Amino acid sequence: REREARNLLRRDQRAEQRNGFQRSTLLELQTVLMKLMQSSSDLNNFDILSIRKHGKRHVEPYPEDVDNETQQAFAKSALLSVRVRDEQTRELVQNLKDALTRCTFNASTAEQCKSYMSQAGQCFVAVNVRIGSVLRTLDDEEL
Repeated sequence: REREARNLLRRDQRAEQRNGFQRSTLLELQTVLMKLMQSSSDLNNFDILSIRKHGKRHVEPYPEDVDNETQQAFAKSALLSVRVRDEQTRELVQNLKDALTRCTFNASTAEQCKSYMSQAGQCFVAVNVRIGSVLRTLDDEEL
């Protein structure tokens, strides 16, 4: 009986640690995705200005600070998303990153830049809604 009680206690502690890790990972992922959206939007605006000025995008190099922020946010989001247990969240993060990549590499007109960024914005909302749902589920499990 005592052994069973210790095993239950250990199992509960492991579940609490796992939930705590997931919570902190998801919260950090949300922050990183916000930075990714902001820096990608800045790059997208830079491309729109370039198209209007030169007729094509990315004639001049991106501002180094924004380019670095975007690369770091892409890398950090990859690192964090593989730690997330919820498969749907991982898929939605990938959808967002794919949409942002289309903004940078596939758009050739200002309208396409705006359209791709709008699609990325929809992906951003979807992933944050899912993260919020997962966080609430983790909270409910602790009650």
